Amino acid sequence: MDETDRLKAAATMKTVRTGVPSTWRNPDTGNKYVVTPTKALETATGPCRKYTHGSARAHGASATYIGGGSFSNSQ
Repeated sequence: MDETDRLKAAATMKTVRTGVPSTWRNPDTGNKYVVTPTKALETATGPCRKYTHGSARAHGASATYIGGGSFSNSQ
């Protein structure tokens, strides 16, 4: 995942409704990504979103991850 993909994932966490997948293909690497926000939480440090993240590499390998993280609404 390069910087462009990280920015797309961050935008998904800030703007996409819970349960709605966001999918894109990186034109430089050919890798495909799917990020789905699964739950929104309010924490002491600010908003947090749980998510699933799937990726498929151009050469055929794939993986699915589950995670979560805080983000700032100021950007």
